[in-house]
Amino acid sequence: MMKLWTNFYSYFNVIYNQAAETTRRTQQNPASLGRGLSDYLLLFVVPAVLSKLLKDALRPGQDDDDEDDNLLLALATEVASYTSGIMLGVREVSAVIAGSYGYEGPAGARAFAQLGKLVKQTQQGELDEALLKSINDVGGILFHYPSGQLGRSVAGIVALIEGRTENPAAPIVGPDRRAK
Repeated sequence: MMKLWTNFYSYFNVIYNQAAETTRRTQQNPASLGRGLSDYLLLFVVPAVLSKLLKDALRPGQDDDDEDDNLLLALATEVASYTSGIMLGVREVSAVIAGSYGYEGPAGARAFAQLGKLVKQTQQGELDEALLKSINDVGGILFHYPSGQLGRSVAGIVALIEGRTENPAAPIVGPDRRAK
């Protein structure tokens, strides 16, 4: 049961240990406060901000409404969500912090949520995009292939072919959300 909650946690465990070491060093030598602040900046703020900005740059059209007004809020939210990843239990609610309310449990239990979606789609009896996405997601879990990337790539290629996007990176990052 513990492995279910700690699956994919090793990266954030390293971050936690580095932050704990920085805290210990700063408590022992208050003169190293500046170094401690720069360590925290590099451990928590820089990775979260860079990943958010890179994602937004690669997927244009994602957040077009009031982009300038919401940038600081979006970055602060991203930093809070990223930072919560170091704490078991707290990281489980980080999706709510980030504004994503479709949380489906820890990564190790994702199979149950995806299987439920597949059953629901199958019961509808219609071969549509949602059913194909569910099949791909469950297949990725069962056969250990990158189903999320495969789904983005296929959607990006289809959007390029249909002329719904002009983003040359669409096969890598998926189509623009406005390209429906």
